[in-house]
Amino acid sequence: MTTRGNTHGFSLTEMLVALGVVALLTVMAVPSLGRISDSQRRKGAISLAMGTLSSARTLALSGKRESWVVFRQEGGRLFLRTVLGEGPGFSPTGNWLALPAGILPAEVDGSVASLPLPPAVIASAGNPAGEILGGIGFLPTGKPCPGRSGGQLALVMRDARGTKTPAILLSRATGLASLP
Repeated sequence: MTTRGNTHGFSLTEMLVALGVVALLTVMAVPSLGRISDSQRRKGAISLAMGTLSSARTLALSGKRESWVVFRQEGGRLFLRTVLGEGPGFSPTGNWLALPAGILPAEVDGSVASLPLPPAVIASAGNPAGEILGGIGFLPTGKPCPGRSGGQLALVMRDARGTKTPAILLSRATGLASLP
């Protein structure tokens, strides 16, 4: 009977088991990568919307004039733009900002994105190809325009899967945006 000396390497069975374990871990990890990217899109949308609302409020306070954030939907995407009061009319500031793909307004009563806008604000927001959904105005005091909503002022968005973002709340007293 002969005995083998030291052998180096792995047998075919050991290699197949190792590859099977790697394949199983990969299959388990792929769905969570999709959830992570959806989560990042929702966080990006919240950040952009809160920044725009805060900027519009600051513009109203610093210029002692009305400012509006206008929401529109085009091709399955949500866009927003700030419009400032200029003498008797309004003028847009900057370009339309696109929220991350797949983020749309949620159907919630009193959502800021669905509040009606004055015709002069709609006309000055530009000539978008999409549908103007609504918006929110800020008075020169920084407070939200009165009479624009019945309940709490909130912006709620959802992703393509229907998962809602945390509501961005607007204080009726100060106009400051916050997360619950």
